[in-house]
Amino acid sequence: MKLCTAAALSAVAAALTLAASAHADSANDRAFVNDIRATGWVTSQVTDEQIISVGHQTCDQLGSAPTAEVVNQFTQKGIPRAQAEKAVSLAIKDLCPQSGR
Repeated sequence: MKLCTAAALSAVAAALTLAASAHADSANDRAFVNDIRATGWVTSQVTDEQIISVGHQTCDQLGSAPTAEVVNQFTQKGIPRAQAEKAVSLAIKDLCPQSGR
């Protein structure tokens, strides 16, 4: 079931601020893309770059906000809480382990 649509992922990306454009240029980025795609939540319309961008934006937010607040940002954009928690967890695991709280 693809509950996380391209529109919802785009809304999250738009809601968060990213200083630089993200590219699949590291093993960590690739791991995050693979983990998110493995969930089956995203459609093929969502690009790897969009997934990476949301992952890095999530890490940026975790630098200044508690995990629960970042999860709430996802849910406010229509992403179910369980998916939001998993997405944040995967970002921490793959992209910003120093942000784990």
